[in-house]
Amino acid sequence: MDRHELYKGSKTPRDGINQLMLLQVGRPVIYGLAANGERGVRRVIEMVKDEFEFTMALCGCPGVMDITRSHVRTECDKLHSML
Repeated sequence: MDRHELYKGSKTPRDGINQLMLLQVGRPVIYGLAANGERGVRRVIEMVKDEFEFTMALCGCPGVMDITRSHVRTECDKLHSML
């Protein structure tokens, strides 16, 4: 399944962001597990959480429920901005 197929199933912007987070977290968690067991996994999850909170703050979103369609840019949006 490629990223495009995954996004097609998104019902809301939060769905899309959650799917992206799962894609971005999977490999680092495996690396953390291999490198340092449970402690490595906990550290990776903590780092991802911190990065997500930082990104939400940069977007002006105090919480996940504050993420709206205007915070998500799709390939279609990119094409329209080029016109």
